[in-house]
Amino acid sequence: MIESIKPMSQDAQTRIALCRQAFRALHGLDSDATQPAYSLEDDDGLLRWARRHRVLGLLHAQARSTAPPWRNAAYGQAAFTARCTSLAERLQARFREAVPDIVLVKGPALARQAWPDLGMRSFDDLDYRCPFSAYDALCRTMAAEKCEPEHSDPIQQSHYWHFGWGIMFRHPQGILIEANHRAFPPHFPCIQSPTVEDERRCESLALDTETVRAPTPAHHLLICSMHLLWHGGERLGWVADIAGLLARYPDVFEQADEISTTESAFARRALNTACALAEKLLGPNLVQISLPMVSAQALRTLEEHLQSDLPPRPASVRALHAALLSPLEKTRYAMRSAFTPGDGDFRDTTFSEKRRWLYWIRRPWRILRKPRSPHAAAAQDEP
Repeated sequence: MIESIKPMSQDAQTRIALCRQAFRALHGLDSDATQPAYSLEDDDGLLRWARRHRVLGLLHAQARSTAPPWRNAAYGQAAFTARCTSLAERLQARFREAVPDIVLVKGPALARQAWPDLGMRSFDDLDYRCPFSAYDALCRTMAAEKCEPEHSDPIQQSHYWHFGWGIMFRHPQGILIEANHRAFPPHFPCIQSPTVEDERRCESLALDTETVRAPTPAHHLLICSMHLLWHGGERLGWVADIAGLLARYPDVFEQADEISTTESAFARRALNTACALAEKLLGPNLVQISLPMVSAQALRTLEEHLQSDLPPRPASVRALHAALLSPLEKTRYAMRSAFTPGDGDFRDTTFSEKRRWLYWIRRPWRILRKPRSPHAAAAQDEP
């Protein structure tokens, strides 16, 4: 059962209000004229909070004045974003021949679509989606770019790809590159990945010197909504992504809602609930129509997680997911959590590629050998 939301602390109220003020001003939305322009002085607590919630660039861009720690952090973030964008453009030149169906998700693509300036958005890595069959070409491209795989054992790495966990590489510049053929991990309700042939889900997007394939704003809105729920609503910056798409593309919610109806009840509830959260925290008037499938329980829990000084507890995140799942979806979620092979299985025993079907047998045996709840097993086995 999801706990009732606690009253929002004064610090949380003040910080979210600052972000709302900055967001609306930067997007050219009506704002409260009685709110004075703010200064970002030596406030370690606010700076740490802004870093954690990925809103440092947002607050810095609209501040009247800033102390050196804020300027240094904001410029450092903008420089990292520029390096990531440059790398994405260089990779796109390689992918055009080797992996033509690859799509850049979130990262600089979402920064271009949802933010007034690309350097304001904070992200950790480059995230790609491509067909299952593109695995070998993807690995060759990463090797040509001198990227080191996260898993040194190529057979073990192939297992992560095969079972839908995705794989990671580290570029010599230190930038992480993540790739998968699924939109989300195996046990989480999945949506169709954007493909270059589907114009409702994928578009050509110009960065600085190169054009990449990326989700359309509508499909990005659905991905961002489900991503917010997957992580339990841990960061306000992810809410700003959603709000930015709503603010910059007036019909984007209706388009995303139409896509979600072809996916699952969970996808539609996630979209409605995430957009309701963006409307409540960074609105009003981001969504011009009613949201009929908002989960009040999930909305309260998302707010609670955003006001907390600690990351969401796994049990609370699972309860949040459950609030949006239908009974049948809950059963599938639990079964996939319990029985889909994952990190613990691959580390325990490395089968050959031809014999990896044995993981489906070994996984239940591991669970029975070490009794625990299915959710605990999933939490341990996620990469």
